Amino acid sequence: MTTPGEPGAIELGGGGTSTEGSEPATCASSGITMPCQDPELGWWSNVRNCYVQLSDPQPPSSAAIWGGRTDGAIYDCAQPRSGTFGGVLYTFWDAGVVVGLRS
Repeated sequence: MTTPGEPGAIELGGGGTSTEGSEPATCASSGITMPCQDPELGWWSNVRNCYVQLSDPQPPSSAAIWGGRTDGAIYDCAQPRSGTFGGVLYTFWDAGVVVGLRS
């Protein structure tokens, strides 16, 4: 499993893991603290400014979003469900593992 800050990891929270004695990661959007996990939308990504989770179901391997790749996974990027722009904004491919989404 990759952790935030490593190559191939999708950055979540403050972009790093907490270590003993350091400040915990903060999840924020435009200076507003966000819950780091939403039970419906996934884990907050400060880098992408949205909640990220595996697309379910995964698109077929012939779908254009894979770009001919056979590794990685397709993820949903979603805003909180309040206001006009709530819900899935876009899907994306990433070779990394989203921390917290896979055990």
